[in-house]
Amino acid sequence: MLLRRFGFLLALSLPVTPGGRCLAQDPAPPPSAMWHPRWATLSAGLGTRSRTALLLSATAHTPVGLTSLRLVGNFARDNGPNESELGLLVMRATPGRRLRAALGAGIALVAVDDGTAGYFHPLNRHTLVGLPLEAQGIWCLGREFGLSLTGFGNLNGRRAFGGLTLGLALGAFWAPEPDTGS
Repeated sequence: MLLRRFGFLLALSLPVTPGGRCLAQDPAPPPSAMWHPRWATLSAGLGTRSRTALLLSATAHTPVGLTSLRLVGNFARDNGPNESELGLLVMRATPGRRLRAALGAGIALVAVDDGTAGYFHPLNRHTLVGLPLEAQGIWCLGREFGLSLTGFGNLNGRRAFGGLTLGLALGAFWAPEPDTGS
Protein backbone atom coordinates (compact mmCIF):
# COMPACT_ATOMS: atom_id res chain seq x y z
CA MET A 1 0.00 0.00 0.00
CA LEU A 2 2.82 2.39 0.81
CA LEU A 3 4.43 1.53 -2.51
CA ARG A 4 1.18 2.30 -4.33
CA ARG A 5 0.77 5.59 -2.59
CA PHE A 6 4.26 6.87 -3.10
CA GLY A 7 5.23 4.80 -6.14
CA PHE A 8 4.48 7.66 -8.51
CA LEU A 9 6.85 9.92 -6.53
CA LEU A 10 9.53 7.26 -6.74
CA ALA A 11 8.97 6.94 -10.50
CA LEU A 12 9.23 10.69 -10.96
CA SER A 13 12.39 10.99 -8.90
CA LEU A 14 14.37 8.15 -10.50
CA PRO A 15 15.34 9.90 -13.76
CA VAL A 16 16.58 12.98 -11.88
CA THR A 17 20.23 13.25 -10.87
CA PRO A 18 21.34 14.69 -7.52
CA GLY A 19 22.04 18.00 -9.30
CA GLY A 20 18.39 18.22 -10.27
CA ARG A 21 18.95 17.57 -14.01
CA CYS A 22 16.73 15.05 -15.72
CA LEU A 23 18.70 12.17 -17.24
CA ALA A 24 16.44 12.14 -20.31
CA GLN A 25 17.36 15.73 -21.20
CA ASP A 26 20.34 16.64 -23.30
CA PRO A 27 23.22 18.05 -21.28
CA ALA A 28 23.54 21.81 -21.30
CA PRO A 29 25.65 23.03 -24.24
CA PRO A 30 29.02 24.48 -23.35
CA PRO A 31 29.21 28.31 -23.51
CA SER A 32 31.35 28.13 -26.67
CA ALA A 33 28.52 26.31 -28.52
CA MET A 34 26.24 29.28 -27.97
CA TRP A 35 28.84 31.72 -29.30
CA HIS A 36 28.69 32.94 -32.92
CA PRO A 37 31.22 34.84 -35.05
CA ARG A 38 30.67 38.49 -35.94
CA TRP A 39 32.88 41.16 -37.47
CA ALA A 40 32.97 44.48 -39.27
CA THR A 41 35.20 45.30 -42.22
CA LEU A 42 36.38 48.67 -43.49
CA SER A 43 38.40 48.47 -46.68
CA ALA A 44 39.52 50.45 -49.70
CA GLY A 45 40.91 49.47 -53.05
CA LEU A 46 40.45 49.55 -56.78
CA GLY A 47 37.06 49.36 -58.47
CA THR A 48 36.07 48.68 -62.07
CA ARG A 49 37.20 51.21 -64.68
CA SER A 50 40.04 52.43 -62.36
CA ARG A 51 37.74 53.89 -59.73
CA THR A 52 38.39 54.17 -56.04
CA ALA A 53 36.38 51.53 -54.18
CA LEU A 54 35.29 51.82 -50.55
CA LEU A 55 33.56 49.00 -48.70
CA LEU A 56 32.03 48.91 -45.22
CA SER A 57 30.36 45.70 -44.05
CA ALA A 58 29.01 44.20 -40.85
CA THR A 59 28.70 40.40 -40.69
CA ALA A 60 27.04 38.29 -37.99
CA HIS A 61 25.70 34.79 -37.51
CA THR A 62 21.89 34.60 -37.91
CA PRO A 63 19.41 31.71 -38.24
CA VAL A 64 20.04 31.58 -42.02
CA GLY A 65 23.83 31.48 -41.64
CA LEU A 66 26.15 34.44 -41.87
CA THR A 67 24.37 37.63 -42.89
CA SER A 68 26.24 40.69 -44.08
CA LEU A 69 25.01 44.24 -44.47
CA ARG A 70 27.36 46.13 -46.76
CA LEU A 71 27.77 49.61 -48.14
CA VAL A 72 29.90 49.94 -51.29
CA GLY A 73 30.98 52.94 -53.29
CA ASN A 74 32.84 53.01 -56.60
CA PHE A 75 33.91 56.61 -57.09
CA ALA A 76 35.45 58.20 -60.17
CA ARG A 77 38.43 60.47 -59.61
CA ASP A 78 37.33 63.06 -62.17
CA ASN A 79 33.58 63.78 -62.01
CA GLY A 80 32.97 60.58 -63.99
CA PRO A 81 30.25 57.99 -63.40
CA ASN A 82 29.82 56.58 -59.88
CA GLU A 83 28.10 53.56 -58.39
CA SER A 84 26.99 52.86 -54.84
CA GLU A 85 25.13 50.04 -53.16
CA LEU A 86 23.41 49.12 -49.93
CA GLY A 87 23.20 45.32 -49.89
CA LEU A 88 22.05 42.47 -47.71
CA LEU A 89 23.95 39.22 -48.34
CA VAL A 90 23.72 35.67 -47.03
CA MET A 91 27.18 34.13 -46.73
CA ARG A 92 28.84 30.81 -46.07
CA ALA A 93 32.20 30.79 -44.32
CA THR A 94 34.93 28.34 -43.45
CA PRO A 95 35.34 27.64 -39.73
CA GLY A 96 39.07 28.40 -39.75
CA ARG A 97 40.68 29.96 -36.72
CA ARG A 98 43.49 31.95 -38.39
CA LEU A 99 42.32 32.04 -41.99
CA ARG A 100 38.64 32.51 -42.79
CA ALA A 101 37.01 32.60 -46.23
CA ALA A 102 33.42 33.56 -47.01
CA LEU A 103 31.27 33.65 -50.15
CA GLY A 104 27.95 35.42 -50.40
CA ALA A 105 25.15 36.76 -52.56
CA GLY A 106 21.99 38.70 -51.85
CA ILE A 107 19.91 41.69 -52.86
CA ALA A 108 20.86 45.36 -52.98
CA LEU A 109 19.56 48.83 -53.63
CA VAL A 110 21.91 50.36 -56.21
CA ALA A 111 22.43 53.96 -57.32
CA VAL A 112 24.34 54.67 -60.53
CA ASP A 113 24.92 58.07 -62.06
CA ASP A 114 26.44 59.32 -65.28
CA GLY A 115 28.87 61.71 -63.61
CA THR A 116 28.80 64.79 -61.43
CA ALA A 117 28.51 68.50 -62.03
CA GLY A 118 30.65 69.61 -59.13
CA TYR A 119 30.75 68.15 -55.66
CA PHE A 120 27.82 65.85 -54.76
CA HIS A 121 25.59 66.93 -57.67
CA PRO A 122 25.02 63.72 -59.67
CA LEU A 123 23.80 63.84 -63.25
CA ASN A 124 21.12 61.36 -64.33
CA ARG A 125 20.97 59.23 -61.16
CA HIS A 126 19.28 55.84 -61.53
CA THR A 127 18.13 53.79 -58.54
CA LEU A 128 17.48 50.09 -59.06
CA VAL A 129 17.73 46.64 -57.51
CA GLY A 130 20.88 44.58 -58.04
CA LEU A 131 22.47 41.25 -57.20
CA PRO A 132 25.50 41.76 -54.91
CA LEU A 133 28.25 39.12 -54.86
CA GLU A 134 31.18 38.89 -52.47
CA ALA A 135 34.23 36.74 -51.77
CA GLN A 136 36.09 37.62 -48.61
CA GLY A 137 39.25 36.29 -47.03
CA ILE A 138 40.33 37.27 -43.52
CA TRP A 139 43.67 36.58 -41.92
CA CYS A 140 42.90 36.68 -38.20
CA LEU A 141 45.88 38.18 -36.38
CA GLY A 142 44.12 37.74 -33.05
CA ARG A 143 40.70 36.85 -31.66
CA GLU A 144 39.35 40.35 -32.45
CA PHE A 145 41.55 41.77 -35.23
CA GLY A 146 42.39 40.76 -38.78
CA LEU A 147 43.24 41.85 -42.31
CA SER A 148 40.69 41.36 -45.06
CA LEU A 149 40.89 40.95 -48.81
CA THR A 150 37.47 41.34 -50.43
CA GLY A 151 36.36 40.92 -54.00
CA PHE A 152 32.89 42.32 -54.66
CA GLY A 153 30.53 42.82 -57.54
CA ASN A 154 27.03 43.93 -58.36
CA LEU A 155 24.96 42.76 -61.30
CA ASN A 156 22.12 45.11 -62.19
CA GLY A 157 20.16 46.29 -65.19
CA ARG A 158 22.04 49.55 -65.70
CA ARG A 159 25.78 49.12 -65.14
CA ALA A 160 27.48 46.18 -63.43
CA PHE A 161 30.46 47.04 -61.24
CA GLY A 162 32.94 45.43 -58.90
CA GLY A 163 36.27 45.81 -57.21
CA LEU A 164 38.98 44.43 -54.98
CA THR A 165 39.67 45.95 -51.56
CA LEU A 166 42.15 45.46 -48.73
CA GLY A 167 41.19 46.47 -45.21
CA LEU A 168 40.82 45.90 -41.50
CA ALA A 169 38.40 43.47 -39.90
CA LEU A 170 37.39 43.94 -36.26
CA GLY A 171 35.11 41.66 -34.26
CA ALA A 172 34.97 38.26 -32.62
CA PHE A 173 36.33 35.60 -34.98
CA TRP A 174 36.33 32.57 -32.69
CA ALA A 175 34.90 31.53 -29.34
CA PRO A 176 36.63 32.57 -26.14
CA GLU A 177 38.64 29.92 -24.33
CA PRO A 178 36.59 28.06 -21.70
CA ASP A 179 37.18 29.11 -18.11
CA THR A 180 38.91 26.22 -16.34
CA GLY A 181 38.40 27.77 -12.92
CA SER A 182 42.07 27.46 -11.87
